[in-house]
Amino acid sequence: MDTEARQSTVKSQKLGRKRKAVQSLASPFIVATNQDTIKPDATSRMLIRHHVMKGKNRKDVSSQRATLRSWVNQGREFPLPQQTATKWLRGGCLANPLRLQINDPGLPITGLKFNIEPCIVQVIHDFISVMTRAMYPAQCCVNSVNEENDWFEDLSNDATYFQVVSHTAQIYFDTVKSRIYGLNAMRYMNRAMFLLRNKLVYGNEAIANSTIFTILTIAMASEIFGDLEAAKKHLNGLYQVLHARGGIGTLANSRSLQFKCFRLDLRISLKSGSIPLFLTRDNISWNTYLAGPDKLSTTPIQTTCKMPDIRLVNVWIDLREFVKAINLAHQTGRNLSTELFQEALISLQYRLQCLAYSIQDLQENFRLSMLALSTSMFLEKDGLELRCTALAKELRTALQLMECDVNNYGLKLTLWLLVVGRVSVLDSPEDSCWLKAKLSTTIQALGLASWKEARLVLKTFIWMDAMHDEPGKIIFDDAMCSKNNQI
Repeated sequence: MDTEARQSTVKSQKLGRKRKAVQSLASPFIVATNQDTIKPDATSRMLIRHHVMKGKNRKDVSSQRATLRSWVNQGREFPLPQQTATKWLRGGCLANPLRLQINDPGLPITGLKFNIEPCIVQVIHDFISVMTRAMYPAQCCVNSVNEENDWFEDLSNDATYFQVVSHTAQIYFDTVKSRIYGLNAMRYMNRAMFLLRNKLVYGNEAIANSTIFTILTIAMASEIFGDLEAAKKHLNGLYQVLHARGGIGTLANSRSLQFKCFRLDLRISLKSGSIPLFLTRDNISWNTYLAGPDKLSTTPIQTTCKMPDIRLVNVWIDLREFVKAINLAHQTGRNLSTELFQEALISLQYRLQCLAYSIQDLQENFRLSMLALSTSMFLEKDGLELRCTALAKELRTALQLMECDVNNYGLKLTLWLLVVGRVSVLDSPEDSCWLKAKLSTTIQALGLASWKEARLVLKTFIWMDAMHDEPGKIIFDDAMCSKNNQI
């Protein structure tokens, strides 16, 4: 107590001296009129020091917030761009030197360690642009220029990988043009497989990044063109190569390659209904990734479910924060960091795919709807049909068996679940009929008269403005027409 009393007394004396110094000065300026008054007295010096040091000697909070731990690499930190309005948003873009060169046929193509025809480089450039747009839908506001640079950097160092991507690009454009997987496509794929087998013969080459890229590209080609069984076999081969290398964590320094492996794993499991290979429920974190303690508000899962699973609740909180960031980026004209976009999306997808509940459990509706919503921003359709058949089947069954409370909140939740299912994966003509009937009944029970009113309801849950507003309005108007016809 004596020590505390002394500290209190000292503090009071300092405050008293500061107050006295302020009162002793008639003006905020200290005027020296001769040699004797140039040096201020002790009281004035204290006041000067107080003003000079105001706002200094404080910890740099921004530097502490400039890092976010990687979810996929179990806590490893990676820096975020410094020129951000928030920790999510990123501005600026970098030019792709190879793109600048191939747009001018008079310029030599540099950066490649081997000779290649300019027309082939142009085909590869166009293919990579398509793949990048598919990985980062425009509505998600992601700056994907660096992603294209990563592709070209890897291509420029490995002739075999370059040729495999070249064959895949030609398969893609041939198939898009003819709408069938024809003889030319099969010939290109056979060449790619021949190049891959040659790489796998050599021990060191078999687990190199370039080999992983090559397997990944062939698996992606099979998946894109609808040969899901072949894609699964290539994915298993990729898993074995990574296992021999020490696991997918060994790609932590090749983030672009690592993200592509994760995305392929998740897409194939979405389409086939199989369990993801690279991460399982036993080796992932179930804590919130994006949301801090101040964001842990009550969720609809906790409101409507008797015994809510905290793992699912945490996913809802992260997805809500993720979509808020995308909406903010869209409203302010900024871009999301590609690393944050990938980390967030992959963490959400793996957690949702590793959970499962009874089909009668309302939590299964939440899980499948969140999975569908995140899938709608996971891979954009571009030229070919990319349907998640297994996910659509599960969500269809869950929604048809769903029994929500008939109170106001239960009806609002029903509206959100139905609309999210329709705008994401339930887009077939067969789904249109029964969904329209359920939506009409729900809209009428809620007394909604316009899309504006319906959108306000949907925004109380999770809603991505740029991606879901337009199809959402079409679905609502269609349901309203159906309701009016019934009357």
